[in-house]
Amino acid sequence: MHVSFDAGQAPFAAGTRPRLHIDGASLTLPAVARDKSIRAALIRTNGAWQLGELPPNQLRKSHGLQGPIDDAFMDAFVFVRPTGTPLSPAMVKWANEQADYATSEWVHFFRGEPRVKKDADVTDADIAASSLVLFGDPSSNAVYKRIAARLPIQWRADGVQVGQEKFSADHAAVFVFPNPLNPRRYVVINSGFTFHDQANNAMQTPKLPDWAIVDTTKPGNNYRYLPLFVAAQGFFDESWKLHEAARPTDSK
Repeated sequence: MHVSFDAGQAPFAAGTRPRLHIDGASLTLPAVARDKSIRAALIRTNGAWQLGELPPNQLRKSHGLQGPIDDAFMDAFVFVRPTGTPLSPAMVKWANEQADYATSEWVHFFRGEPRVKKDADVTDADIAASSLVLFGDPSSNAVYKRIAARLPIQWRADGVQVGQEKFSADHAAVFVFPNPLNPRRYVVINSGFTFHDQANNAMQTPKLPDWAIVDTTKPGNNYRYLPLFVAAQGFFDESWKLHEAARPTDSK
């Protein structure tokens, strides 16, 4: 978070050190410059605000990089389809269905053709300029394989690991995270935007948080809103670390 006033804009006398009251705390800001400008960076650690910048390699949620999944589709993105061998034969069919559905839904709702590439065709320019939407698993999608060990949800042949909880091999991971190859852009796993077949624009809002684990053997919890069976879901915290999971109560 930043507090910033350009030259001549700070409502304080030059040389004074304003105090900022935030979330019940009081912080003394740096002195106002002679040109009546001021700039201060604040970070929140363990629930407490303090002056300072984040370490350059530390992830932090910020505007344009805060989730949920649907936020990745507010800027340039590329759908990346898998070409390799999946962790299980059933996963190929499921991943292809998700990719087909995401592509057709984009055309249906937004009247445009999304950019779609095979995993082997993704370039450094794609990584630099766009969020990557990876379909498949760490075995079938070559780009996913490159970054799998650096992601907070681990997916292997025997199932999906989310923190201390393990889901069977019939489950798949769906989530958004800063791309380890370019943390200024997202990587999305197995999802387009998350609203589906809504009756009106008021219902076209995100239906998933930052991550979800879905049971690929079951129909959607509620097809009208989301054609996936969500076994667990949740948000990452402000540092993009796993937070407490929630399990949907409506499994109809």
